[in-house]
Amino acid sequence: MPIQQLPKITELKDISERLVEAIADQPKVDVNEVRKFLQKARQKDVEQLGRQVVTLKNFVKKMGVPSQAAKELDELRMDIEDRWAVALESIDGMLEER
Repeated sequence: MPIQQLPKITELKDISERLVEAIADQPKVDVNEVRKFLQKARQKDVEQLGRQVVTLKNFVKKMGVPSQAAKELDELRMDIEDRWAVALESIDGMLEER
């Protein structure tokens, strides 16, 4: 590329300044607020799931379904709780990168 076609230093400086402004204009993430919100959502979800599992276990017992069904429902609840932990850990890592 001929030297005449290269951008002038003033053009590069202008581009650089615009990039810095664009980065500075990005919204700031309130990491603590995001964490609090997600923890609250997790807590509500786990509590609601716990109540639903109790109701379902009572129902299957009343209907004469083998006791293994209640164990399966407990395992489902634990799997969902574990998945919440994995998701929150992953999201926390993303927040740390900001």
